[in-house]
Amino acid sequence: MLALINDLPLIYWSDNELLAQRLLSVLVNGEYLLSEEPETLLVAKGLEVKLREVLIE
Repeated sequence: MLALINDLPLIYWSDNELLAQRLLSVLVNGEYLLSEEPETLLVAKGLEVKLREVLIE
């Protein structure tokens, strides 16, 4: 799953900046809910990093 997130082209997230902002908000606010699921948390963290990269550009 993490590999799929990393393979998503930056253009996808750039075209959907509002979606990226909302997803980032959900990930940051819901991180504590994922703490019991290490694999899910890893995927969420990968997505969070990808979203931050896009929003910074």
